Amino acid sequence: MKKILYFMYGIVLTYILLLNFMDYSSDILNNLEDNKVEIVINKPKEKDNAEFISDLNDITQKMNMDIMYLITDVSNSTIKKNYYISTNTNNFIGINNAREILESYRGISNINEKSFFYINYSTLFYHIYIYNLKDAEKYNLDSCNYYIPLRKEHEFIEVMSKAGYDIAKTNGTTVKNRYVTIRTIILPVLILFTTMIFYSLSKRKESMIKLLGGYSKSIIIKE
Repeated sequence: MKKILYFMYGIVLTYILLLNFMDYSSDILNNLEDNKVEIVINKPKEKDNAEFISDLNDITQKMNMDIMYLITDVSNSTIKKNYYISTNTNNFIGINNAREILESYRGISNINEKSFFYINYSTLFYHIYIYNLKDAEKYNLDSCNYYIPLRKEHEFIEVMSKAGYDIAKTNGTTVKNRYVTIRTIILPVLILFTTMIFYSLSKRKESMIKLLGGYSKSIIIKE
């Protein structure tokens, strides 16, 4: 019975440690998307992508804020997230000196690749690539979703509207997945607790049998 108890303890401990690691991996992504609101900007047909991106950079720079364009690629076994960001502030994505890094490297990634600045982020859920906003010019930007700081939401929408852009806030929200919760740990902890009770009852029964067989209490305690 003792072996079963140790085995169950090992299983529960491994399970909780795994959930904690999954939480850690998820928190890294949350740091990139935290405190941001999602908006839709429709690019005027008379402007090409280069002019549009230039406008976004100019407006966000004047407002001392940043903007991010995200493309999620689910075509491979591991989801790939491509972030295209402006670099007007130092704390937009939680990476210090992002501007200097993107000026010296092709991008930032949690995959150790040539010409990319490596960040030690977990690859359990996502492969992350961070580029300068200018690199998004190659995509169709006619009507796209962007992320901006939550505190600048109303001011940015107002400024962009005055500049002639069709812009609106989306109803989407960033969902934070937590793996270590009461719901996820109650069953394994309950199983471990039940095993401990059965072990305790088994030891008690064994001790009673030994007492009846003539063993002294001191010998039983030492065992």
